[in-house]
Amino acid sequence: DRYSYTQQTQAFEQFHTEGTRTGFGYTLVWADILQTQLRVRHVEPRSPVAAAGLRRGDRVLGIDGLGPRAIAQGGLPTVTTPGVARRFTVQGADGQQREFTAVSASFPLAPVTHAKVIEVPSAQSTVKVAYMAFHEFIIAGEGDLDRAFMQFNAAGATELVLDLRYNGGGSVVLARGLASMIGGPRLEGKTFADIRFN
Repeated sequence: DRYSYTQQTQAFEQFHTEGTRTGFGYTLVWADILQTQLRVRHVEPRSPVAAAGLRRGDRVLGIDGLGPRAIAQGGLPTVTTPGVARRFTVQGADGQQREFTAVSASFPLAPVTHAKVIEVPSAQSTVKVAYMAFHEFIIAGEGDLDRAFMQFNAAGATELVLDLRYNGGGSVVLARGLASMIGGPRLEGKTFADIRFN
């Protein structure tokens, strides 16, 4: 089925327990139906490509001499070891083309990539709305979640936008913790999940 997969134990532990990944730290997506523009969907903030200047929304013109279609069809082998150099040619939102080299490395993930409070006008006055982009339910993300919710509480936020667009799932324990932070005391004693193994 589409939910099952196998993975090396070391890679599983690295991601879920240590909160790190080895590679470059980006994902790509076609920006149009005709598949003519390959764009950067996400950049891990602490990754090698982030340090080299790759940004969300950049248009990928080539990587190691391969064009967008060859990249999307798997022409670049997956990198899971440190020290592999890749040459990127991209075009930014400003239309400027740039080239840079990034070297794969093991880097810490940033489960909470954005956390801010926005004042939104309402019929009576303004409402303080917290926004959080949460990318991985991993144990290493617990501190990031705590800091984000302390920020929201200190700012007096009364509503929350939880952005899970790029979240691939993970720890049910951390998901329970997040649900408790959102729901607060009114959820005391209620069931969050009933896990049944197949």
